[in-house]
Amino acid sequence: MFKNNKKTMKTIVFSLGLAAMTLTANHLNAQNDGSRGLFGMGKSSADYEYSYSNRGLINVDINSNTGGGITNDDFGAPLGSGIAILLAAGAGYAVVRRKRSRRNTTLLLACVMLLGFTQCKKEQIVPQSEGNGGEESGVRITLNVNKDNNKGSKAEVDPPHVSFVENDKILVAHDGKYVGTLTYTEYETGKFRFEGNIDATVANPRQKLYFYFLGNKQNDASLTAGTTTSCTVDISDQTSYPTLPVISFSASKEDYEGAGSYSANLHNKASLIKFNVTTPSNSPICIKGMNNLVTVNFANRADNDGFSYGKVDENGVIKIKGGKGTNVEKWVVVLQQDALPKGDEGTAYLGDNSFVGVRPAIPEITMNQYIDDDRTLILSGKFTINNNGDQVYFALGNLRYASEKWSCFDNQYEYYTSYSADAWDKFGWSTENTTYGMSTSTSKLTYYGSFVDWGATICSGWRTLTGAHGEWEFLSTRESGSTVNGIPNANYTHATINTDDTGVKGVILFPDGITILNNAVTSWGNINNYTQWNYCTKCTSSQWLALEAKGCVFLPAAGKRDGETVSSVDSYVCYWSATNSSDHPTEMAYRIWLYNYGSAFYNEDYRYYGYSVRLVYPVQ
Repeated sequence: MFKNNKKTMKTIVFSLGLAAMTLTANHLNAQNDGSRGLFGMGKSSADYEYSYSNRGLINVDINSNTGGGITNDDFGAPLGSGIAILLAAGAGYAVVRRKRSRRNTTLLLACVMLLGFTQCKKEQIVPQSEGNGGEESGVRITLNVNKDNNKGSKAEVDPPHVSFVENDKILVAHDGKYVGTLTYTEYETGKFRFEGNIDATVANPRQKLYFYFLGNKQNDASLTAGTTTSCTVDISDQTSYPTLPVISFSASKEDYEGAGSYSANLHNKASLIKFNVTTPSNSPICIKGMNNLVTVNFANRADNDGFSYGKVDENGVIKIKGGKGTNVEKWVVVLQQDALPKGDEGTAYLGDNSFVGVRPAIPEITMNQYIDDDRTLILSGKFTINNNGDQVYFALGNLRYASEKWSCFDNQYEYYTSYSADAWDKFGWSTENTTYGMSTSTSKLTYYGSFVDWGATICSGWRTLTGAHGEWEFLSTRESGSTVNGIPNANYTHATINTDDTGVKGVILFPDGITILNNAVTSWGNINNYTQWNYCTKCTSSQWLALEAKGCVFLPAAGKRDGETVSSVDSYVCYWSATNSSDHPTEMAYRIWLYNYGSAFYNEDYRYYGYSVRLVYPVQ
């Protein structure tokens, strides 16, 4: 509580009503730059930067206990928290003062939240006066959230939505100074709201109230109510996904005059961008060259609402949550900055420094964007595939189509052991006459036509290696620069991995330029030559994870499919190439075939057979 010895401050309760709603997909209008505005759908940031009076603010009839109405622009609804992902937001709040006595006042909130064609339940709250003898030593503020479940955050990115979590904080400023903090707390079982005290004296001339959500990154200990005029926020650490540091701001439409009626919307100052990340590690992912520091000047309202942006240091690193997988969506809050071209080697890296890579190009970042176009970032082992020195990354799992969605298996050793019309991972050769080879026909005529690469099913840039005497064969004979078990230029070994669990047979491919000691596995089979399964390389689950973290690729012996019959599981390593047969161009195509008695990195077979697919992405 704050005391004012010069004048008696009357009790006031400042109540904020929030309609928390989820956007539907058809609310989002894509812009030409691949971004979608969250607070102003289809409009530029310039349309919203200063003109708060045009933002569909709440107008409450202070003479009515039933409250007034909301008018909104056509961008959607809920108030933003910086916690989960992003939001399209609007917050309305109003105060109605009713005089009960000279020393005690109670304020009643009556607010109807309307959004589009949706009407939220009306809330009426009568807060109790605080302080000794009915005199409050500060201005009490509560923000009531109209949601069924607000405990815990949930990230929803399509459509983008944010919910609050306990201990979220909103800063309040007035007359150029910080005046207090509101904290999201549980005031009844299962019910949450923001509440706290502010120390705000009515200014002359009158000033507005300002509300800041700074992603809970601000240092409260450095803020002094009535004194602090600015603060800085470092958003570089975003490893707590789905909790992300969204930066939001609102000014009250009306000037602050103590008790009275106020209205405002909370608007987002940051943007959200998606990266498609491939990595074999759970280590955090670091991206360089990004603005990661926000400075808020409570006293300077002229410059972009008092916000400015920069870097904590010259590297400008944003660190996001790791997690191994192929083409995994990673969402990042980004601050306003100029466009960045594709970076050099080292502009992206893993936090444990096991892999370095290239930061993808970043478009110009303004406020309030939702940027969900393809932006690939790969931090994994590199494999040379031709004499020109071209390199690729491998997907970290076989391709599959399940539940009407294309993806790669979560683990490199996973595959389906039987046929299902709803779950494919063994495809006929993909042609223009088939849907990526998803057919059980065993007729040669079904698969006529030119090759259609499976890579397009995942993301732009992914593709299938060539066959015949092409890229698959080169992988098996190249000078990799890797030494494994003392053998130079190691390329592959037949192996059984996860021997301490359900062992999986297959082939380990070694990336360029690594060293693997003889004690890295339980036992070694032949390197760069086939080994019968009984005598092949063997490693436990933990040993395989260590090899994978070095960039090794595992191609499981998933078998083959003939019509609806799957056979040779845990025996045949069969993967399609992108190359048609030269001798039988309408009937056959090239594959690799590794089995108990041989290794054939170039081999023909009929197109109607169902084989596995492992995609690659070029190192750029």
